[in-house]
Amino acid sequence: MKRILIMFFITSSHLLGGEAGAIFLLISPSPLVNGIGGSGVSFISNDVYSSFFNPAHSKLPNGLSYQSSKISTEWLPNLADDLIFENEVKRISYNKYPLSNSNWLEFSITKLETNLNLGEQMQTDANGNELGNFNSYMSCSAITYSVGVQSRIYPISFSIGRTDKTAIQNLGTASSKDKFYDWGFRFSANNYPLLDNKIGLTFGLGYSKSNIGDFIWFQDESQADPAPMTARLGMTWGGKIKLIDELGLEIKLTHEGQDLLVETIDNETVYQKSLLGDLDINDHILSSDAEEGITIHRGMEINFFDIYFSRTGKLIDIDGKMNINTRGNSINYTNLMKLFLKTININNSYLNNFTKYISYQKSFSSENEDQGHPRDNIKYREHTLTLKNVDELVSQILK
Repeated sequence: MKRILIMFFITSSHLLGGEAGAIFLLISPSPLVNGIGGSGVSFISNDVYSSFFNPAHSKLPNGLSYQSSKISTEWLPNLADDLIFENEVKRISYNKYPLSNSNWLEFSITKLETNLNLGEQMQTDANGNELGNFNSYMSCSAITYSVGVQSRIYPISFSIGRTDKTAIQNLGTASSKDKFYDWGFRFSANNYPLLDNKIGLTFGLGYSKSNIGDFIWFQDESQADPAPMTARLGMTWGGKIKLIDELGLEIKLTHEGQDLLVETIDNETVYQKSLLGDLDINDHILSSDAEEGITIHRGMEINFFDIYFSRTGKLIDIDGKMNINTRGNSINYTNLMKLFLKTININNSYLNNFTKYISYQKSFSSENEDQGHPRDNIKYREHTLTLKNVDELVSQILK
């Protein structure tokens, strides 16, 4: 019985307010964003998983950089103990390439590999006779290309991006292989300086449309289901009090609405053609009110000296009967070392170079619903390694 529930939950969107297949494509891989209720389309962060929510990049490390992260999560632990959700991401980017006297060029390439292992299952015939065990899985390989422009005068940037995906669903006796794409844009004003640079104001606006493609079918094309084509729209705002140089206390709030762009008209399931679907900026973004057909994500992050990040959030899906509280945190160990060296006034060239070229951050988040709910007690953990200013490092070595 549990296996039937699992397959229904993952392959159908009855629990998400629509009629679509391959719903596993909507499972968020980011421990950072999951801590703020899954609101990632406009959130301003250095999260290497940000391309999942919006192909248009957010904050990029300085210079030529390389980032990598890998996670493995027990998915739906209240239903089964052998569902494993795995993600591996790598990103190469360049920040602040001189474009003109007033603007920098930014660009990035991200590769995200997702695998949802559904464990071992029993195959039976029409009469219920056991035919043997089989393993099933769902996977997606995605490559994201993003380019943006950042002002050299003000901390303002605009980026656009596209993601190309190949999704595979292998259910033992049936399988499918489909191609989809995402696109999106993001506007960010990150810590805009006020009061002699003692206060910074932040605002972000983001939009993405994901999983655009043909209908999905396994053995009978006449029974094809639409892909989970989704629109996301969100806003982020906040402020930072600077206490030590650019470091201090920062608070960011984020609201996001998500609409599955699938509807039934005259007993026929079709895609909605509008960009926003049923999303309303006032009701779903500014007021963050939940209603049928719309999934609401909202969260808050408190940043202490760019070292410790505390997060809380909420995910509300009335159709899917989900009212999930989330929490999470991150620790940037490289920034902790930088602040420590500065506090005790140590000027060690090797340690300073380490913090300039290498960054290491650890993130955690969890979901909490009613006890026994499929989404209760899911935990996400990841470590992100960043090599930054690689171009400067190579130049120093070749001197």
